[in-house]
Amino acid sequence: MVKRALALVVVCAVVVFTYSLLQKEQGNEAYQELEKVVVNFVYDGDTVQVKREDGSLQKVRLLGVDTPELDYEDKNHECMAFDASVFSREQVLHKEVSLYKDPLAKDKDQFNRILRHILMEDGELLEEKLLVNGLAQVYENENFERKEYFRELEQYARDRKIGIFSPACDNNGKLAKK
Repeated sequence: MVKRALALVVVCAVVVFTYSLLQKEQGNEAYQELEKVVVNFVYDGDTVQVKREDGSLQKVRLLGVDTPELDYEDKNHECMAFDASVFSREQVLHKEVSLYKDPLAKDKDQFNRILRHILMEDGELLEEKLLVNGLAQVYENENFERKEYFRELEQYARDRKIGIFSPACDNNGKLAKK
């Protein structure tokens, strides 16, 4: 009986160890798919410019979110546009981040910006932080893996009337002019 119990413990330990090695390998593969870059300019809440390891510059559009637009010509900014822009600057400007290409998403948008998730040093996506703070809404015209999760984060902000979903902005969070 004791030998059986000991054998079972050994088998379980081997299974757990093997599983943890497989998870580690899968994690390393996913990590290798990330591109390390430094954000050197923030255009607005959902568009940045990054410097790649080879020194080239690339404009990046955050995947899956839409932040209020800054109107540089008429200065008629959408509600919370400045807040979203400042938030993104505070989170990523002059910092090393990782770009993640979602397998369901297009590579580029109509303006030739690459579409990527931005993974920050703290392990969170910039898009997630924008959504929970009510500074973005889900961009429904894109396909991406985390769309349902992003919708939940947006709903969190809507329920709490945060940011673009606050009474300070009209149209129930639509990115309306203020």
